[in-house]
Amino acid sequence: MISELKVWPLEGHPTIKANGTFVLSGVLKVKFRVMAGAKGLFVSLPATKGKAKDSDEVVWYPEAMIIDKPFHNDLTTQVVATYNQAVSVEKDAVTVTASPQEA
Repeated sequence: MISELKVWPLEGHPTIKANGTFVLSGVLKVKFRVMAGAKGLFVSLPATKGKAKDSDEVVWYPEAMIIDKPFHNDLTTQVVATYNQAVSVEKDAVTVTASPQEA
């Protein structure tokens, strides 16, 4: 399903580790961030900053959600592996393109 994955590692931010994009079946490109959390690295999809209804607390409202758990797990695994590859070889970006049978 993922026909292209690109990750750009970032330096100097405690939680944002990289920016990236993935292409679904060659028809939809989605931006994301690789974030460091208490349980390790995870993929953060686009969200809009806003305020909670009952207070002035800042909250983030998702603009996109992955509803298929196996796909979410596969995407996270691929993104983290690509991020680790980019960091280990000290590249500005790493692009992974799927073969036609994998897309």
